[in-house]
Amino acid sequence: MKRRLLSSGLLVCAIAMQAGAGSASATEAPPRNCPDLAGTYAVGQTAWIDTLHLKVTGTVRPKGQAPQLATMRPRDRGYTLTWHMPRNAVLAAANRLSERDPRKYGLWLDMALGDPAESTTGGGEQDWFNRVAFLGPVFRVDVVLPILSNAQCEGGWFLVGSLGRAGPPDVAGGMDGDRHAQLWLQRRNDGSLALRWRERRKLVVIREGRYASESSIPLWSKDYVEVWPAAVAPAARDLTPLREDELPARGGLPKCRVVTAQENEFFKRLDGVLPAQAVQTNRARGGLYIGRMRENGTCEPMVYHITITAPGAADWAPVEAFLKTDPFFARMESQQSEAHPDGRLIRIFKMVVVP
Repeated sequence: MKRRLLSSGLLVCAIAMQAGAGSASATEAPPRNCPDLAGTYAVGQTAWIDTLHLKVTGTVRPKGQAPQLATMRPRDRGYTLTWHMPRNAVLAAANRLSERDPRKYGLWLDMALGDPAESTTGGGEQDWFNRVAFLGPVFRVDVVLPILSNAQCEGGWFLVGSLGRAGPPDVAGGMDGDRHAQLWLQRRNDGSLALRWRERRKLVVIREGRYASESSIPLWSKDYVEVWPAAVAPAARDLTPLREDELPARGGLPKCRVVTAQENEFFKRLDGVLPAQAVQTNRARGGLYIGRMRENGTCEPMVYHITITAPGAADWAPVEAFLKTDPFFARMESQQSEAHPDGRLIRIFKMVVVP
């Protein structure tokens, strides 16, 4: 069924990672009858507000990163809502990216320090934002929640938007099928932000179509409330643009890699224990092994194969003993043998390296 947006209460007017949201003063007071929502909040569940955002613009919030904060500032009879990461979390994520993938980090750095209004991707600011989110962390993204009239505020609640819904529930225990939904915001006395998702069951008399608008009868309603606590740390409210001098320098080699000098020393030791006529044959020395980095900055173990060809079975004992104890490896995983047509024996040792 085609869904219809019943209110334009949520309009996205700007997306910016480094620039502020226009020239409006952050000290502007909201209109009468509307609550003062100004503050910074620790983001909780976002399904409701994402539903409204996606109706208008597609992706407008960096969903894949945590922790995430939301800052509300008065602007032009409405509010600027800024989704952002804590600054120290952005810097830590950038540092991990620079160590894990220097090339990708360089691309991210060029975009993160650039101006989305000058994007050359051809897709506008939304495409620019999506590309940055694909490459690395997103410091901030701004959207505008306008107040179209005082009727959008009642009882200390601010109406973000409303829309028709059908199909599965939007929240655990919520309504399914035909319903009308609204999202309201309120700032509580303790400084937290309350989100109220109000659903009203409706009986659809005429479905929306090419030549007809929907006609429905409202039935009962139910409210669901989520509370986002206030973020009181001053650093949580730091939205000043990222500076290149506080970010890792571009270039360099990945952290999670086999260090060539250590690898070369291993091969020297291996050459010293290989029996006569035995050779290591699996690859040229001095290649680059790159492993994966965990979120905590440590490196995952890497599989490293050593293939040895030797004349007979008696030659394997000293090689196996050496590989099990050499400091270049964390452990031996397994070994596999096969016979060469000319009678030589080939053994492949599956080793594990921890960068």
